[in-house]
Amino acid sequence: MLLGFKRLPASASYHHSGRRGLVYHSLDVAIYAMRIRRNFILPPNTPPEEVLHREIIWVYGVFLAALLHDCGKIMDMVIELQSPNGDNAIWTPALGAIGATGSPYRFRYKDDRAYATHQHLGMVFLMQLLGKDPMAAITHDTMLFAQLSEYLSGHKDHDNVIEQIVRQADAASVAQDLGASKDGINDAAKRARFGSNSFAEQLHTTMTYLLTEKKILLNKKGGEGFVHCDHLYLICKPIADTIRRTLLDRGISSVPASNSKLFNELQQNNIIRPNEQGLAIWSCQVNLTDVNWHQTFTCLCIHLPSFLPDVAFTPMVGDIVILPPDESEERFDETEALTTAPDIAPHLIESDEPVTASESPASHDADSDLMNLFPGFEQSAPIEAIQEGVETAIEKQEERQALQTLTPVEIGSAFFLGLRRH
Repeated sequence: MLLGFKRLPASASYHHSGRRGLVYHSLDVAIYAMRIRRNFILPPNTPPEEVLHREIIWVYGVFLAALLHDCGKIMDMVIELQSPNGDNAIWTPALGAIGATGSPYRFRYKDDRAYATHQHLGMVFLMQLLGKDPMAAITHDTMLFAQLSEYLSGHKDHDNVIEQIVRQADAASVAQDLGASKDGINDAAKRARFGSNSFAEQLHTTMTYLLTEKKILLNKKGGEGFVHCDHLYLICKPIADTIRRTLLDRGISSVPASNSKLFNELQQNNIIRPNEQGLAIWSCQVNLTDVNWHQTFTCLCIHLPSFLPDVAFTPMVGDIVILPPDESEERFDETEALTTAPDIAPHLIESDEPVTASESPASHDADSDLMNLFPGFEQSAPIEAIQEGVETAIEKQEERQALQTLTPVEIGSAFFLGLRRH
């Protein structure tokens, strides 16, 4: 299967990105895995007498896991089988190994590929690669088949010894291709073995997950982010809520409650780019020309080639205008209020004059009809008195705090307080 795709790269612009990169990387990982497995007892937690009989099939299982750990990356590409008569066909796994077709082919990366998908496809190709006898040997060892199928199906478990070995071998292969020294390769494998539970690593993992698994709506009216050139602009309030919720769902309790502190963590760990003032927040005017829509947001900026070099993102139809950076911090709180109540907040926030109930365009008759919609509610005072009471309540509220400094929730509370009293 892999030799049939010997021309394909392992990534678009990161490690093993040249011709035959995928097969070279796969073989590298398999070789490193055969060395690293000597540091483990296979099978784990097994009496010595059983190890003697079962070790060889476990070593074979580790070799297969290493060889196939990235084979699903071929699904990130459109592979076209060329025919002499011009009747070309798109390859799929259902057609079997491409080498068996005997056809030349060409490929390109899909614009809409989901990066993490390749981690779930190893088991599909294992079934095609192995014959009856090797498959029977692997499935006969229940523990081996459970761990091998779990890893090749993309289900992460740090207690899975096959995953531990292949993860270290993968890190070593990547480091080697990127030019690391022998010590650097060993360090990369050690870091992969022991992992990192730091909050910085959790942030990086979470952002990668959200973007590669398409948990964030991009380039749409009402979306959470917009791709323009090499940058991704994420709207501050929605992305902060999404990051915080995802981290909490993963059991990470040390999440800053303040958005500004969360953004500082993202900036300090080089996940987002600072603006010209060195601050995390950008002020951007987003223009979607396909729907004739434009809006101003406060955003976080990610340089995509640096953060996710293997992933291709579809750019927005339109452009983004970066506004003067000195407005960014001033607009942040305003944007959070707009996100909470987009239909009400603009005129409440921007108005310089106090708003009272007497300025309402509703007529007395309309107010009376509104009261009649609630059965059992008897109007105990003329509508003029109710309006006067609401005016008084709002005036008292304004004595404590100017209306334009109130949040939509506080304004709504004052309104219903007036209704309840009168």
